Amino acid sequence: MRKSQHNIKPFLICLMISLSTVCQSVEILPTDKLHEHPRLFLLKNEEIQIKKKIETEKILSDVHQLILTESNRIISLPVLTRNQVGRRILHTSREAISRILYLSYTFRMTGEPKFADRAQKEMLNLAAFEDWNPTHFLDVAEMTMAMSIGYDWLYNEISPEK
Repeated sequence: MRKSQHNIKPFLICLMISLSTVCQSVEILPTDKLHEHPRLFLLKNEEIQIKKKIETEKILSDVHQLILTESNRIISLPVLTRNQVGRRILHTSREAISRILYLSYTFRMTGEPKFADRAQKEMLNLAAFEDWNPTHFLDVAEMTMAMSIGYDWLYNEISPEK
């Protein structure tokens, strides 16, 4: 990833989380009355509100465009590999979060199947790793977060055969 885009990752994640807090109200429901997927950060159909804000707010438009550009770049990359450095695979799990979040967001905003397909490919690849390095809890936690976002945001796109 280019250095300028690498520095914007934390900003983008914070922006996504802050947008989701504006878009949704907090309501704890019994498990038999949960919202439909997606339900993490950005509920079903809340893309509509974000799209409206993108049209009127330049900073959001710029961030949105950066995410679309990065998602298109990710599609051309090989899938992630489990590469342990010292005690950790943290660089892999953090890249997994970025890729799956960007691809899932881009699919939700554009409806283009190529982004959902690539996110699923990354998820299946991560699931096939020998492990997520259970000796380092943060590796496992971040892999779980990446998979959770992808599963939730792409729930209706994931086929049972995969």
